[in-house]
Amino acid sequence: MPKKVLQQQAEKMDRLTKDLMRKFQMRDRNEIVCCGVSVSQCYTLDMLGEHGETSMVQLARKMFLDKSTMTRVVDGLVERELVVRRFVDSDRRLIYVALTLKGRKVLEGIRAQQLHSLRQILERIPTGERQKLLDGLEIFAEAVQDWLMTCCASENKGKIPIMISSQKLAQRMKKRPTDLKNF
Repeated sequence: MPKKVLQQQAEKMDRLTKDLMRKFQMRDRNEIVCCGVSVSQCYTLDMLGEHGETSMVQLARKMFLDKSTMTRVVDGLVERELVVRRFVDSDRRLIYVALTLKGRKVLEGIRAQQLHSLRQILERIPTGERQKLLDGLEIFAEAVQDWLMTCCASENKGKIPIMISSQKLAQRMKKRPTDLKNF
């Protein structure tokens, strides 16, 4: 592919992803804040809901935050009794965080609102185009994850969980429908 075309695609991707992120951040703020938690707190609840009890170090890595910022986010969730901290007796530096029942209920409410809005968004996309969009987003998410593993490699080595290798990404892309080039 000529470099000029790739540059134009990169510029278009930049515009589209920035616009999409701004719109989703607005959606998140509107739907999350009404549940009494910040967006960062909601993302933390979601991460804990997906992965279960997690160490503070791992949680910070998964959230792409430094430990002090993650501690402040978790502090607010502990105060609201949405999460609990568990200290390891043999090593007081090791701290685990888990959802409480109240935290699970708040998370379920937020997820229900978000899924409702996503269904409303998907209804605006022609039925035949929805799966192509989802496939394209999956490819994009995997490519971003792969890039994260290679960019600034010395700084990030071991900090970002490996989700997919470059080889696996290439194999998956070969299996995708060719009409995804429009996404």
